[in-house]
Amino acid sequence: MGIVQMEQNRLRQQEIEVRALVAISECGNRTLANRALRSLCHICWPDDERFHMEIEVTDSVIEKWL
Repeated sequence: MGIVQMEQNRLRQQEIEVRALVAISECGNRTLANRALRSLCHICWPDDERFHMEIEVTDSVIEKWL
């Protein structure tokens, strides 16, 4: 397996993970939604320390960070 194929597989896997996390974030369970939003923030901004804190991530918090 070449490097290009490995990178394509990694990107496909991350795309599937993002779609699943978005679906979870829209569910009715607030705890699961918060964990999914935090995971999405880690994917979008991996070096941003604000998303590594153990706080409740809500829409208003994310809007404030953006």
